[in-house]
Amino acid sequence: MFLGEWLFGSIGWGVLHGSLFFVALALTAVMVALAFSPTRLFLWYLLAFVIGILASLIFGFDILNQVYGAIGNALLPGVDAANRPLVTGMLLVGLIALVIGLVLFFRLGGGDTFRESPGKGIVLLVLTVLVSFLYGAVIGAFTSITFAWRPAFGLGLSIAYLLWIVFLIADLFRTGIDDEALKERFYPGRTIDTTKETLEWLQKRMPRENES
Repeated sequence: MFLGEWLFGSIGWGVLHGSLFFVALALTAVMVALAFSPTRLFLWYLLAFVIGILASLIFGFDILNQVYGAIGNALLPGVDAANRPLVTGMLLVGLIALVIGLVLFFRLGGGDTFRESPGKGIVLLVLTVLVSFLYGAVIGAFTSITFAWRPAFGLGLSIAYLLWIVFLIADLFRTGIDDEALKERFYPGRTIDTTKETLEWLQKRMPRENES
């Protein structure tokens, strides 16, 4: 918390970063124990923090705010100049999220739902449209904010931790658990084989009771 206030200007950043860091660290430790490649896990960590640094620079230089403002100047001249980046960001990102939501809806079986139950399909489609657009509008509104450098780096670090967790979970679900590698790691097969060989060697050299 002290570091959060010292580096980023608020104790809240320390709480957020500490919580995300320990979740990511615990998840990494579990995946290492499950025989996932440490090299691949480190690459996920590296990728997440590269994206986080880029996000910090984007927010620090107000790049998205300027992009939204330029698009708004061309397409929404009637909107007040002070609110133009906000409105443009909400509409633009909302529409992008809407398209992504519709693509995912039909790829995940939305068309089959329409054929099997048109009423249920319409309800799910409407919910998908509303949730996707609102979710995108919230992101657009947030990314239209102008940030000072300390909050920008705090936000970038939060994004890095979140992406690190997301990458690890996605890798876990995509790859699955290698039962053979896990068994080889925790089952003491080599020790058991060595013990059997030692017992056989001792039995051959121990004197037999019935021998005269």
